[in-house]
Amino acid sequence: MEVSIRIPELRSTNADACLSRAIRWTVLISLVLHSILLLRKSSITSGRWLEVEQRWLDIPTATTGSPGSPHDPTLESSTQSTTDVRAPATSPRIPLHELVNSNPNVTCNPGKSLKRIIHDTILPENITHTRKIPKIIHVTSFTRCMTPPFLDNLDRWRLPDHSFYFHDEWAVDRLMAKYWPEFPQLQLMLQCTVSGAAKADVWRLLVLWEYGGIYTGTWVVSQSRRSKRP
Repeated sequence: MEVSIRIPELRSTNADACLSRAIRWTVLISLVLHSILLLRKSSITSGRWLEVEQRWLDIPTATTGSPGSPHDPTLESSTQSTTDVRAPATSPRIPLHELVNSNPNVTCNPGKSLKRIIHDTILPENITHTRKIPKIIHVTSFTRCMTPPFLDNLDRWRLPDHSFYFHDEWAVDRLMAKYWPEFPQLQLMLQCTVSGAAKADVWRLLVLWEYGGIYTGTWVVSQSRRSKRP
């Protein structure tokens, strides 16, 4: 005997159709609202970054208004607080001869190693600044007290028409503690710099950025035969 089973055709009622449309509209509205929130969040974030950049770089805003309005330039200038919390756009450069003499009490105990104080050679800028890279030699060490072998080596770097500046720990710390608008995250980075070698690497870049010239280490030997030894 052959048995056939007939499955009734499923037909969606009006209630099912309404429910399906309601679900679809709910999902669509949720996506639209989510997109609007993301766009708003993005615009707020970009606006905050723009405000931060203007605050750091001291960029005047282009917003103007009619006299007496909140954006009236004359009103802003008259009501601006005397304590401006914004960082300066520029920071005064420390004169190089003043920087290398940041330690007012340089003393040296000769001892058995016969250490002596190393001195700078400072020439006028009309001699050292006659090209894009100034004729300035920068050297750094913890102290100005040097043994005769190091002194003899560094004297070979006293080239003709070149100034010679020796930066001790005082000068290095003073330069790095200066406010740098070009590098606003510098002080935060230095808090993570525990190695003396890493600190010296950062200082080399800063001193060349600020003053230009040539950096050399105390252990590097100059092959120039034209050096002038004092």
